[in-house]
Amino acid sequence: MSEEDKLEAEIQKRIDKRIKRFTAKEHSLKEQLKQERAKNQDLNQRPAPPNPAKFIDAYGNVNQEEYQKAFAEYEDHRDNWKEAQSKVHEEDQDFIQEIKKHEAKFIEKGAKLAEKYPDWYEILNKEIWTPNLRAYLHITEDPELAIYLGKHEEEAKAIGAMPMAKMEAELEAINEKMKNPVRPVTKIPAPITPVDDAKHISPIDESKMTDQQWKNWRDKERLKKLKTG
Repeated sequence: MSEEDKLEAEIQKRIDKRIKRFTAKEHSLKEQLKQERAKNQDLNQRPAPPNPAKFIDAYGNVNQEEYQKAFAEYEDHRDNWKEAQSKVHEEDQDFIQEIKKHEAKFIEKGAKLAEKYPDWYEILNKEIWTPNLRAYLHITEDPELAIYLGKHEEEAKAIGAMPMAKMEAELEAINEKMKNPVRPVTKIPAPITPVDDAKHISPIDESKMTDQQWKNWRDKERLKKLKTG
């Protein structure tokens, strides 16, 4: 590589280094600006336009440049607020529609159980359902769980008053218990006492026995005496 090429490569290297440094600085400034805007603007509260009185100097003159700058920032905040409100409204509507779909399926499934559980509609109208508890049942589309809670009112009231995370854990535990009930332990009957054959032999009427039967019986008796010695 010639000296001229080396010089050109060194210059290019320095230029690239400066570009990287300025790019990093620009990125850092943008992030800081973004954080400051988020910190200084509450999207739940509609921004207010700047008060012109704050831009009047000691001589009663309005600093138009500063006022226009503040008003432009206000317009940016106002537009951000409107956009955020619109997005929140759309998300709320989508959420409401989704909940209604789940609720319809929950009611439909429950109606199919009404024959098995005649008190189904009575259970739905009980004064035990908090908004969170009702929403959980609708979202999970679980009428069987609703029937369980309707038959255990005190437990349902206690669970409905819990924080959402704890409430969900309790309901999941109940659901698991319903799916895998603990079977009662079957008691094993006491072993039957062996019967002493010698004491429970029915009396034999030798007069009614054939010769062969009598011979067989006599052989058995002899064998038994040999065993007992």
